[in-house]
Amino acid sequence: MPTSWSCPTCGKALSAEPAEVGETFPFCSSRCRLRDFGRWADGRYVVAGPTVDIAESAASGADDA
Repeated sequence: MPTSWSCPTCGKALSAEPAEVGETFPFCSSRCRLRDFGRWADGRYVVAGPTVDIAESAASGADDA
């Protein structure tokens, strides 16, 4: 584990340990946490994986859940 932490959104150094930061960890504030969430919601972040054709998947009745 790293000995120093920084906010992944703004890069600000965090002076406290993760347990001491509380619910905003790994972010420095609720604002940075919400900015990160907004980026996920806008589709700026994606999880890499194989491309799935939604129409084919629905037609075949495939369900990977």
